[in-house]
Amino acid sequence: MSRLEKRDQKQVNSYDEIDLHDHTITEALSSFISYYNARVARGNKKQFKVIHGYGSSGSGGKIRVRLRKYLARFPEHLDVIHGEKFLGNPGVTFIVPWKALPTEEDGFAAEILSFCVNGKSEEKIIGKFRRYGQLEVKAAIKGLQRKGRLRSFYKGKYKYYQTRSE
Repeated sequence: MSRLEKRDQKQVNSYDEIDLHDHTITEALSSFISYYNARVARGNKKQFKVIHGYGSSGSGGKIRVRLRKYLARFPEHLDVIHGEKFLGNPGVTFIVPWKALPTEEDGFAAEILSFCVNGKSEEKIIGKFRRYGQLEVKAAIKGLQRKGRLRSFYKGKYKYYQTRSE
């Protein structure tokens, strides 16, 4: 049983919270990470509640699934308890922060760099990362180029991008 589960359930309504309803998946994750990291930076490591909903179909909800998948990658950064286990409410997740999380953009950039080791066309990159949206992928490519981490070259009439070796 985690530290969070041991807390008195009467205190549930007194938790700080962040509501991610009415966000896209990308916006929700970005908002969560900003909120979380700001709390840690201020030294506020008290538990808080994330309201993400459970999806209109009742089968999971895209924000809930994506957020929990992200959180599972960082067990050394935080303690997580799913609302359905704590309160019977699958639309919330409780968090006890320990240390700052990497931003989704950092992870996204690392994924692009890993994908482009052998050189990929913009179309292939956009296709691979379509869940982030075309504009976000193009912006990430340009950002990586500006930082000198991705180089571009042409193969025939197609522009390719390749990770620069360090």
